[in-house]
Amino acid sequence: MPHQVPWLILLFPLLSLLIIAFILRPFFNSRPKLGGYVTIAAIGISCALSFWVLSAVMAAPHHELELPNIHWLLIGDLSISVGLMVNSLTAIMLIVVTIVSLMVQIYSVGYMHNKEDLPSLHRYYAELSLFVGSMMGLVIANNFLLMFIFWELVGLGTNCNPWITPLRRTDAWRPLRFFRFRLLHG
Repeated sequence: MPHQVPWLILLFPLLSLLIIAFILRPFFNSRPKLGGYVTIAAIGISCALSFWVLSAVMAAPHHELELPNIHWLLIGDLSISVGLMVNSLTAIMLIVVTIVSLMVQIYSVGYMHNKEDLPSLHRYYAELSLFVGSMMGLVIANNFLLMFIFWELVGLGTNCNPWITPLRRTDAWRPLRFFRFRLLHG
């Protein structure tokens, strides 16, 4: 298995977010179900790749895949790298997240079939793609910085979705974000 496959699992839902936001919403706004179908296809591909990763992990010694890190920032002797950790636990969690997310997307397309006149349906599918991609990133992140970034993106995907949060939001969640930030810094 190529070492890019875990990155592809993470990137397919985020790619569907970009396709929906920059192609489907501006040019195909009259057909909002396309956003749901793009999201279903992206998460379905990620699900299939997750099964491939699980089979590779189970065949690997010590049930762990060695993936090269990407050096993100180099300042003198300080090196901040970004990478993914894939072992038997993360491979199982990837399958759980992708299967549950795929079922939610399929249900959403069926549930929203009579709401095709809503102008924000593309936004709904794009934000669900952001949420799913962030959840997968949270599962396979190999350091606290990347985990924190994906945790905040999960919160962004949840807080922006108009069907999950009320239309008039308060800023009550900001102290919790500050608390999480301070918790990571000690």
